[in-house]
Amino acid sequence: MFEKTLLALALAGVTVSAQAVVVTDLNDPEPNIDTWGYIGFDHQFDTMLGSVNSATLDLNVADIDRVTDLEVNLGGNWVDLGSFGTNGGANDFVLYSFDLGVGEIAELESTGSLSFRFQEYSFWPTSAVYDFSLLTVDYTANPDPASVAEPASLALLGLSLAGLGVARRRKAQA
Repeated sequence: MFEKTLLALALAGVTVSAQAVVVTDLNDPEPNIDTWGYIGFDHQFDTMLGSVNSATLDLNVADIDRVTDLEVNLGGNWVDLGSFGTNGGANDFVLYSFDLGVGEIAELESTGSLSFRFQEYSFWPTSAVYDFSLLTVDYTANPDPASVAEPASLALLGLSLAGLGVARRRKAQA
């Protein structure tokens, strides 16, 4: 019975430590950013938490009159992440979602942050409104470093096991 209990506890510990965890980082400026130029924003991730499995960026914007490119800074270079909006525009707030690729995840893991920007391009700059962005990161948590037991606690554990063995022998002899 004791061996089955130990096995169950060990399996439970392995199962808990191997599960993926989700964390979010919200960038919500107050008031909303309404500008004629680039709109830039950053997101952070604590790299000590673990390794990133996947990440998604949700972007809530309004007054996008043209198809607009969202760019991400990877190693000092601005790279297109994707496009959003429609020609003809939408004055209401619309939530756009972008799945981050391998390059973006590698940058997030190495630096702990990602910088994004967009500008609505046309023959003349047009205004866009940035409401918020939300970075959702699915990651596998780093295992806690194995703690080294103190000698006193090991001695107490040994004494309790010895006492348990003596008690069982006496019970078996009786």
